[in-house]
Amino acid sequence: MGFIRAIKTIFIVIPVSLSLMHTRLTPHASLAVFGSQGRTGIHVVNRALSDNKKVVSLVKPRHDICSTDNHIVYKGDVTNLDDVDCLYRNNKITGTIICLGGDTREVGSDMLTKGTTNIIKAIYRNNASPKIAVITSIGTGNSADDPPLFFKILMKTLLKDAFIDKNNQEGLFLQKGNIGNNLEYTVVRPSGLTDDHNELEKISVIDAGNGIISRKNVANFCYDAIYDKLFKYKKEAVSITGKRE
Repeated sequence: MGFIRAIKTIFIVIPVSLSLMHTRLTPHASLAVFGSQGRTGIHVVNRALSDNKKVVSLVKPRHDICSTDNHIVYKGDVTNLDDVDCLYRNNKITGTIICLGGDTREVGSDMLTKGTTNIIKAIYRNNASPKIAVITSIGTGNSADDPPLFFKILMKTLLKDAFIDKNNQEGLFLQKGNIGNNLEYTVVRPSGLTDDHNELEKISVIDAGNGIISRKNVANFCYDAIYDKLFKYKKEAVSITGKRE
């Protein structure tokens, strides 16, 4: 009798254990955020969490941030394909938002292009969602004449390497035949960024001109590019502002 009872116990416990294991191994649907510790990226993460979305992000090892139930943090470098691939291999990614940046003297003169290339490769490799929003800057591509004169001078001097990288990053999506051209991308070119947020600020998509916009509203615009079914600016680059100057 003891032997039979033991056998029954095994057959009861094993399915339950396998069920629990399956639950733990089934990845959550998550938003991938690159640059999540930047001043705009933080707003992206907060918006997603406030909407009860799961978030995964890749941050430099120097960042003192730990994972939570709703925000899984990987430590690594976006210019390393294996580090990027971990996010997509271990999670069900429903969309990607790239808000990378930094001083080229610290992050490298081609970090944006290399990192974004790796993200695109990881999306294809893991059959992740093709929805992706990429923050660059007004002054790139066909918006080169839009910024004020002072900023144009900076683009050609102190920010020259950064803008070469930003233009190359955009080209991954906008140039026909390039690696990101088949994704559901939106390239977002914000005007002058501010940390001041006015709840009444209205986002405007502009053909020309310049202005200022809060980082929080840039984050909201990118978030909508992923989750708003009525979002109009798929497969194009758009310049946005909150207030014209």
